[in-house]
Amino acid sequence: MCLILIVCTTGYTSNPSIPALALEQALRAPASLLMDANTGTVLLARNEHEARPVASLTKLMTMLLVFEAEAAGRVSTHAAGFGGSQIWLEAGETLTLEELFLSVAIESANDSAVALAEFVAGSEEGFVAVMNERARALLMTNTRFTSASGLDIGITVLPTTRAAE
Repeated sequence: MCLILIVCTTGYTSNPSIPALALEQALRAPASLLMDANTGTVLLARNEHEARPVASLTKLMTMLLVFEAEAAGRVSTHAAGFGGSQIWLEAGETLTLEELFLSVAIESANDSAVALAEFVAGSEEGFVAVMNERARALLMTNTRFTSASGLDIGITVLPTTRAAE
C-alpha cells in the first residue's frame, strides 16, 4: 500500500493535483481526515478522533457570530492586552466593525477577535458560551471553545468513542 501511495504521489510531481497534495500533507500530519466532498466517503483517516487544538480556526466561529450580531464599538483594556498575532489595539480606541473584522480575517489578530467578542456578548467569557451554544446548534458535538481568538487552547475537538459514531 505504501509503495502504491509513493508511486501515485510521485507521479504528480510535474503537475500535482489537489487530491495528491492533500494526501501528501495528510501523510505528514499527526492527525488527518481526507474525504470525498461529493460522496462523503472517507479516503484517509489518521487519529481523526484525537483531541487537538486548532488555534486560529477558532476565529471562524468568532467571525460567524459577529456577522450574525453585526456589532462594533470601543476597545477594552482586556482586548488591548492580548498577545500573539495582533494589530496592537489601544484601550479606548474605536474601530469600525469592518476594520476589526478584516484584522481578524487577514492578520489573525487576537486582540481584534476579543474586542469583537466583547461587543457581541459583553465579555469574552460570555462570548465563549455563545460560541459553544452555536457549535451545538451546528451539530459540532465534539467541539468545545475556550476563547474567541484561539490564542490559548481555543477549541478542543473531544474524542468520541466508536460506539457513539
